[in-house]
Amino acid sequence: MSVRSPVRVGALAVTALLLLQGPPAHGGGEERDEYDGRRREAALAASRRLVAFGNWCRGRSYRALARRQYEAALRLDPDSGEARSALGHRREKGKWRAPATPEPSIDAAASSGAEVTRLERESETAHAEAAAPFAALAAWCAAAGLEPEARSAWSDALHLDPGSTEARRALNLGDSDTAWLRPSEEGPRVFAARCRGIADRGLKEFRDRVAGDPSALECGPTADGTKAVEARFSATSTHGEAPAGALVEDMVHAESLWRGVGLVLARSAKPVRFRVDAVASKKEYLALLDAVPDRSPEWKARKADTGSVWAHDGWVICWARRAERIRERVSHDTAHFLFDRYAPGDVPPWLAEGGAMFTATVLRGQSECFCVVSGASAVDRDAKVREDWDGETCALVLRGEDPPIGDLLVAGWNDLGRASLLKARSLVAWMALHSPLALRAALRKSTKEATPESALLRAFGAPPETLERRWRLWVRRQ
Repeated sequence: MSVRSPVRVGALAVTALLLLQGPPAHGGGEERDEYDGRRREAALAASRRLVAFGNWCRGRSYRALARRQYEAALRLDPDSGEARSALGHRREKGKWRAPATPEPSIDAAASSGAEVTRLERESETAHAEAAAPFAALAAWCAAAGLEPEARSAWSDALHLDPGSTEARRALNLGDSDTAWLRPSEEGPRVFAARCRGIADRGLKEFRDRVAGDPSALECGPTADGTKAVEARFSATSTHGEAPAGALVEDMVHAESLWRGVGLVLARSAKPVRFRVDAVASKKEYLALLDAVPDRSPEWKARKADTGSVWAHDGWVICWARRAERIRERVSHDTAHFLFDRYAPGDVPPWLAEGGAMFTATVLRGQSECFCVVSGASAVDRDAKVREDWDGETCALVLRGEDPPIGDLLVAGWNDLGRASLLKARSLVAWMALHSPLALRAALRKSTKEATPESALLRAFGAPPETLERRWRLWVRRQ
């Protein structure tokens, strides 16, 4: 049974009705014609259901969400007059024409968590019912021996209804983690606060352990406070307001967050692998840069004007006059280090940067910088300081201006602009809250799957656009 069996009553009834016609007699061209007709009918039925849901959304002032439903309906049925009219299209000389400047579509904010819950349920029901005709088509194709067509129909059904166990089984996605299908009333702000509490408890445990047993640090801070080493992390610092011991604690703080939410399973017993060298002046930074082994003079010259650089895997050199900038950088880069454990060198930029910026904003309260690539290595770059990342992300969705997930998945490090970073940070948070096992699987599959879309499909058991649809509702829980 699906996790949403009560929702499926109407959907299954539609499926049964369509199956009454039975499979065709095997007749070559005639069979193909019948398949084409059935597929067309399935698309029309699904389109009508999405239009109906769009009308429901529009009636409650969810205008941007309604627009998305009409656009999805048009992808299924380009001739849908109702969807086109709702989008402001006009019929001229027998052809539909879109308006030169579409009217702004802005959603009303949800007045309560209960309202978001109702919206989620309405969306779930509408999409399950829209998927039913494709599920019926898939069953008909399977009975007719049209296996490729059956897989295509199941894929269409899964895109609309991620709760379909039949579709996942037919598409060999049965081992995917689908915990994210369960409803959650914990919104972005509440989850971020819980993550901060988890990280704080982990840091306190570390401090208590070190206080009770100084040998818990392989090498404690030196007398002048310039160096500190823990089992997994090491730091050197000549910045008086950001001593090495504090930087190691920042690393532990970040690790505690991701271990607490279930992404990082356990502390590594391996020798130190992540190192940060922090200084307070550019002169010191250039001296450290010049001493990096196995890097060409050209590489070092390109990095001279940056504030932070990955000298090698697991080794960051940074400088800043303000201690807070260094400590934020350490929180950010520790997340990169942790994510990279699951897909060395292959973590997609949106996923790596989303996790790093979530870490920095939760633990340091802001994120003033983000990573770009310069000369085959990552460096930092200034970002606009934001006090309310979750609120700004919600506003982006309500305006219908968040970038499509398909664009986000293929974006390079230097392609992630303001809106992309907001969305990436929030998407990673949503995944960590609803299914950390699937998030870990997505990281691991980044090195194995042919495309970023395939990695998410295999990890979560649903196409990226389906995850995005769920996320767009979750961000409204403000």
